[in-house]
Amino acid sequence: MNAVDFIGLIGLIVFIKAIFSSTRKKVVLYMMISTIFYGVNVYYYNGTTGFIVSMISVSFLMLSYITENDKVKKLQILTPIVALTVYWVNDFSNEGLIASIGSFFAAMGAIQNDVNKARKIYFLSSITWLIYGVFINSIAAILFDIFGSFALVYKILKSEAKKNE
Repeated sequence: MNAVDFIGLIGLIVFIKAIFSSTRKKVVLYMMISTIFYGVNVYYYNGTTGFIVSMISVSFLMLSYITENDKVKKLQILTPIVALTVYWVNDFSNEGLIASIGSFFAAMGAIQNDVNKARKIYFLSSITWLIYGVFINSIAAILFDIFGSFALVYKILKSEAKKNE
């Protein structure tokens, strides 16, 4: 494991912290931080589209965090549009397409007001980004999304069980 994989694993810890946060504001803050770490990791593994998408996502998450304005929050939907543009301009790679799909799910999760609904959509994003991690051969990205997916499923099931009590 190199230093960049360690950075990716720090991102994983912060991502899990986001999953277990109870308020939308904390979820957004931790998602923003984990996305920075994730972006640095995938950039090292030549995941250009993933890096660009991550940094754009961070900027929209930051706006959402600062303003807590629903209209600003909905700007997050521009992230997959940018990802698709990068995909088309870059090289039509499988990785770019997967990053575009993953960013779509991440953006949809980010605009949700219901934290549990956001977690369900983030789960889809996490599975997509797991595939991306496999394509770029990033162990940290793969671990990030495996453990992130398990944590999301755990938290979703726990919330559903609590709701059914």
